[in-house]
Amino acid sequence: MRIHLVVASLALASLAHAQEPAPSEPAKSGVWAEAYDKLDHVLTLESLNKRADDMQRKIVEIEDRVMLLRESAVLGAMKPSRGLIVHRNELGSSFTLDRVTYILDGQVLLDKESKDGSLDKQLEFEVLNGTLNPGVRRLEVVMHVTGSGTGLFSYFKGYKFKIASKYALKVAEGRLTRLDSIAVVRPDITLQLNERLGIKYDLSTAIPNE
Repeated sequence: MRIHLVVASLALASLAHAQEPAPSEPAKSGVWAEAYDKLDHVLTLESLNKRADDMQRKIVEIEDRVMLLRESAVLGAMKPSRGLIVHRNELGSSFTLDRVTYILDGQVLLDKESKDGSLDKQLEFEVLNGTLNPGVRRLEVVMHVTGSGTGLFSYFKGYKFKIASKYALKVAEGRLTRLDSIAVVRPDITLQLNERLGIKYDLSTAIPNE
């Protein structure tokens, strides 16, 4: 009878132990769920940041296009800038102009030379008359003259002189910019003759004709 009771007790104890749930499973499930939530949150933020960057880039591109269109419309409505460069010879009878060269931004505009005095007789002529981009342009002028033996400086007959000058030409936007380049003898008698020979500039602007 005792043996049967002991066996029955052991069987009941074993059955009760088998029905107890594992304590660690719920804890593991909660940790993994929290990790998945955090990962999903991070991925969502990265996706939103990427979309925001794409939208910002598109906005900048649109703004650039609008600016270009606006500038094109303004320039299209504006009259083109024009430039007029005029050569004038006011050296007088004491000197003969043998050669003259005009260079604008490194490009030769004019290079004239004469040995028969024909160039010296052209007291005024146009060097440039056309469209010019607005802004500061670099003008270089070189003149070669010879003493003629007449006039106030007759004692310099046969002497040759070189007159060189540089000028920052400011071309006005949408206007006609005229520059007169004038070969002169400066009136300052305290200067040496080669210093008295020079070029002066007369700049003016106006609204171009239609």
